[in-house]
Order: sequence, then C-alpha cells, then structure tokens
Amino acid sequence: MGIAKSIQFKPINDHLTTSGAVTKEDIKQLKTEGYGAVINLLPDQHDKALPNEKCIIESQGISYIHIPVEFSAPQVDEYESFAVYLAAHRHEKVHVHCAANWRVSAFYAIYAVEQGIWTHEQARQFIDCIWDPGSFPAWKEFLGTRGL
Repeated sequence: MGIAKSIQFKPINDHLTTSGAVTKEDIKQLKTEGYGAVINLLPDQHDKALPNEKCIIESQGISYIHIPVEFSAPQVDEYESFAVYLAAHRHEKVHVHCAANWRVSAFYAIYAVEQGIWTHEQARQFIDCIWDPGSFPAWKEFLGTRGL
C-alpha cells in the first residue's frame, strides 16, 4: 500500500499527494509508485521526523526537497520556496508531507488559490477537512493575510 498508509494521506490529483508523518515502510517504494519528488516541511528535530529520509528518497532516484517549517512560526520565504519547488516539479508525481498534514494543507491551499487551481472556498474546505488553523494564532494570521 505504500505512501497511502501515511498519516492523513490526501490525494490532490494524479500528480500530487499530501500527508502527515511518513515511515520508512511508507516511502520505500515511492519510485515504483511513480513518484519523482518529495517535499518535506517537517523540521529534523521534530519527534515525527524520519531519520535518513533524504537518503531513503534519493537512493530511489527521487528528488528530495527539505523546507523545515517551524509550526509556531510559518514564514513567507518558506512558503515561497515550497511554491517554487512544487512548480518546478509539476510534470512529476510529487508527495508533500509534514507531521499531520497541517503545514502542507495550508501551504498547498495558498498555492492552489494563487495558481488559479482552486477558489478560496475550495482551499478553505481542504484545510478544514484536515484541521482548524483558527486555533493557532500564527497560522490564522498566515492564512488570513491571503484571504483564507
């Protein structure tokens, strides 16, 4: 079953999936599942971070991008890096993850609205099916400045 077993796994379309934390078992077959890139938003020091994730991913010939986003203080430059990497890999199958799919859902919702993929309402529904950023002031502000 592979990556689909990861926490809060959400397929966005045929070329993009998101989730929370991954295990070695979840990611060891990513190449055979057709993935070409992984974007990890989880800081290395987080207790759900997978040791050697980069090596496991890259040993399969998959691009690995690590953008550690501190949950208590998301930064615009982190989002901008995410958007650049996601756009650069748009012709590949990509998996994006963090601890609980909270960081990822927020970043992707912003991206989808900015790219005209989703309306603000669709983006908000996606976030709300995973978590409530209104309970976290930093995320409420971060999303609020973008109309979400």
